[in-house]
Amino acid sequence: MLGLWTFYNESNNLIDVCEMPAEDGKEMSRADEKVVVAGVAVWEPPKFTVGQILRAIVMFLWMALALGLGKAPRNFNIVRSFYAKQEEYAKGASHLLAITTAPAFQGQGLGSKLLRHGTARAEKQGASSYLESSSLGSRRLYERNGFEPLEEIYCDEGKGPMVTIMLRK
Repeated sequence: MLGLWTFYNESNNLIDVCEMPAEDGKEMSRADEKVVVAGVAVWEPPKFTVGQILRAIVMFLWMALALGLGKAPRNFNIVRSFYAKQEEYAKGASHLLAITTAPAFQGQGLGSKLLRHGTARAEKQGASSYLESSSLGSRRLYERNGFEPLEEIYCDEGKGPMVTIMLRK
């Protein structure tokens, strides 16, 4: 593995990126430009930021445009309910927004490495880590990495998918 590095995006979210050599077993430098992104994790920092407010506004506008004005309020309420759960269970926690590994690199422990990197950063700041899991496979990954399920929620008044609220103290 070449590296795991972190940067902030325009919303002040922390982006962890895991890079791998593009060819099996051959170490390459960034200058070679033969490196692929194997995995990414996006975390909201423990302290609420103006960027997060802007992201929520942009998300609402996107929902209104993409889903139509009729569906936007319902979907906005779903998103708002997740923020309320975070306030209830994990105020001041680092929030995992998304994590993914490229298909070619799945099953090699990269998801766990990205999780450990983000949770260690939160621990150094004295914060717990919070997330919403939307699949059984990802829930197992999170449980292996110290997250505990707090509540299962069925989105959209029971019509939508189940989401598990999880916390790592």
